[in-house]
Amino acid sequence: MSTVSLPEAPTASGLRVQDLHVRYGERHAVQGVSFSVAPGQTLAIVGESGCGKSSTALAVARLLPPGASIEGRALVGDLDLVDARGRTLREARGRVVAYMPQDAMAALNPVQSARRQIAEVLSFRQGASRSEAAAGAVALLAEVGINEPESVARRYPHELSGGMRQRVMLAIALAARPRVLIADEPTTALDVTVQAGILSLVRRLTRADAMALVWITHDIGVVAEIADAVAVMYGGRIVEQGPVETIFEHPEHPYTRALVHAPRQSRDALPKAPFQAIPGSPPLGEFPVGCPFHPRCEHALGPCAQTMPPMLERGPEHSAACHLLSARP
Repeated sequence: MSTVSLPEAPTASGLRVQDLHVRYGERHAVQGVSFSVAPGQTLAIVGESGCGKSSTALAVARLLPPGASIEGRALVGDLDLVDARGRTLREARGRVVAYMPQDAMAALNPVQSARRQIAEVLSFRQGASRSEAAAGAVALLAEVGINEPESVARRYPHELSGGMRQRVMLAIALAARPRVLIADEPTTALDVTVQAGILSLVRRLTRADAMALVWITHDIGVVAEIADAVAVMYGGRIVEQGPVETIFEHPEHPYTRALVHAPRQSRDALPKAPFQAIPGSPPLGEFPVGCPFHPRCEHALGPCAQTMPPMLERGPEHSAACHLLSARP
């Protein structure tokens, strides 16, 4: 099978996103997002619905819907995914960057077996014969922790549990051994026990294959389980990022502190006490001028409604964008 030559994406390439912007018509959904993920490491992007997490994921994977526009850079080795076009982009999908969606039932083909859907990737991306692809599909199901993979390979999506469907999706994503895996809230609909198993599996495979993993979530608890570093998004921007231990123990941005403390406050509350939610709602449609969080922030100052604060270094690999920090050492 002939393939298109790609700029080299070596095993140790990782992912570097620089000044990423996404627009849907006139709406600016992602504004100047930058981050990097080293091989074998996991970056969790966390925030409420509408903050720009999924748009960032779809932009890096080059799966934005028609009509959306993208600017910036998303580098894997010498390949810029933002600039990739035509056959180069088609070859990059799955082999350089793979995308794992939230709803496996909606993403899987309901009239094809698990074996056929995994084998299709092996045939298309690796040039495997029919028998090689079928055997490879079973091997991948075993790799992602499915017992009796031969039996599961013959089943259709509606015959599988939610956890098994998500493992099939993971097998599809891993089939071409991508350098970068984008996982967009893939455990949201799973129960706690199944979710824990998926998180442990993905973390192990990420390190074993030296992949760069970007894990999108609104669940701050999941971040602690899987991430090495965290980027907190609000209003289409990253407002704080740093190592996971630093973000949990020393959050600097008021929004990050609210996210981190909400579950702790709820655990310590009386049995019938309401959940400790963040007052107000995230901006939808048009983002406010200045810091996007200022309408909900109890610490907001005059400049917060006028200018977006710059990212300030707060420690090793730790930065935050808040006007309050300008007055603190």
